[in-house]
Amino acid sequence: VETRLKENISKVKEDVAKTEARLKENIAETKAALKEEISKTEAGLKGEISKLKEDITKTEVRLTESIAETKASLKEDISRVREGLAQLKGEMVLMKWLMGLILATLMSLVMKIFFMH
Repeated sequence: VETRLKENISKVKEDVAKTEARLKENIAETKAALKEEISKTEAGLKGEISKLKEDITKTEVRLTESIAETKASLKEDISRVREGLAQLKGEMVLMKWLMGLILATLMSLVMKIFFMH
């Protein structure tokens, strides 16, 4: 009985050793597979990040150009408005002088009529 027990114990020890070896192999294979998968994912992410950086740069350039165009357009519009205001100011001064002249003429006519009688 004792020898059978010893044999069974040695078989169990062998089975445990084999199982342990298989588990170690499985762990090593899993580690290698995970490392490879992580490397692939990392490479893919780096590619995506570089594409995003390019897109951001292109968008930034387009926005800068658009802002510059808008500024130039606004400057042109402001210049046109200023020219129009200067022209209106000149016309207003002319109208003031003409109104003054008309008032002076009317006053002289009224005075002439009033003092003539």
